[in-house]
Amino acid sequence: MPRTIRRMKLKICLVGERAVGKTSLIHRYVHNAFDDAYRATLGSKLHLLSFSKHVTADEIVEAQIALFDLMGERAPRDVFRDAMFWGAHGFLAVADLSRPQTLYQLPGWVQAVASVAGDVPYTVVLNKSDLVPGGTIGPQETRWLLATFPRIPYALTSAKTSEGVSRAFQDLLERSVDGVLVRSRARRKINVVAGRLLM
Repeated sequence: MPRTIRRMKLKICLVGERAVGKTSLIHRYVHNAFDDAYRATLGSKLHLLSFSKHVTADEIVEAQIALFDLMGERAPRDVFRDAMFWGAHGFLAVADLSRPQTLYQLPGWVQAVASVAGDVPYTVVLNKSDLVPGGTIGPQETRWLLATFPRIPYALTSAKTSEGVSRAFQDLLERSVDGVLVRSRARRKINVVAGRLLM
């Protein structure tokens, strides 16, 4: 039985162009359901869930997760980015495998979030693998992806079949928890040093 329970609240965003499947990914992960009908997200939608992670043998993190499903329009993104991304602890940058141009538009979304939230964990999600022969990306896109997002994890997913969806969310949530813990320990260390200097 863990002796220490640490509680935290995390804000996680899903970003990317219109109709890449952000809402469907959330519905698959949160409700294990899929709807073929496309409904554009206006503004943002909030989904709440809980997440637990064993940090050590005697410490567990219990996190309340706020999943933000954000509209895929670049003009509102650029105007309201502070409100949309402030306080984010991580994000999924989603592209549609059946529309390669959505992949090449991801750097703008990543930069928009990073300019407000800072250096937080993220994953590049290549969704709708069920619509692509072989369910993967071509060599040209692979080279571009690795050159543009070095050392950034990416996931092949299908909200329709559920392939890779849970893994993509779980991995990001774990890295987001780890990021909060690292920053918290760094702040404590600075406070201890500052206290000693003042004494």
